[in-house]
Amino acid sequence: APNSLAVQKIRAIDAKMEGERALKVFEKSLLESLTTGGRKPSGLQRAQAGEVLEIAGLYDAAETQYRGAVAQDQKLGLALASFLSRQGKLSEFVDVCRDLASEANIRILCGLVYNTVISHPQEISAENMRQIGEWFAMAKRKFPQDVSLRMLEALLLDQDGKTAEAV
Repeated sequence: APNSLAVQKIRAIDAKMEGERALKVFEKSLLESLTTGGRKPSGLQRAQAGEVLEIAGLYDAAETQYRGAVAQDQKLGLALASFLSRQGKLSEFVDVCRDLASEANIRILCGLVYNTVISHPQEISAENMRQIGEWFAMAKRKFPQDVSLRMLEALLLDQDGKTAEAV
């Protein structure tokens, strides 16, 4: 299909390789396609547009689409959280995840936290570290036999200078 997600991703890569002018044309075309015929895009369509814009390197436009997707459908919050994680925006990531954290997705959140901190080393505020600790505690209660969760937590604690607690 000419407007399938896979085709849009390939177009995004092509536009990125062609340069700034091609990116602007691509962005305008993609955003116009969302509202063709005066229709309002669904949350999923906006999340997919965010993904495509991110691939093109149009991060501000991508974030706008991800946030719009969540405004329409809270279930798409992990898409926004994942985006913020990939961008290294730990504080914003933590803020978004406060509303999302549940036993159903706690493993995913803990993995995203770890990836964010390791991929984008930064100081973690005491408040965010406390929140992250609560998520890991929830994950350990839900999955007490999961050694990988304990390893991720130990690595994060070590990264935060709390080596004694990590052991």
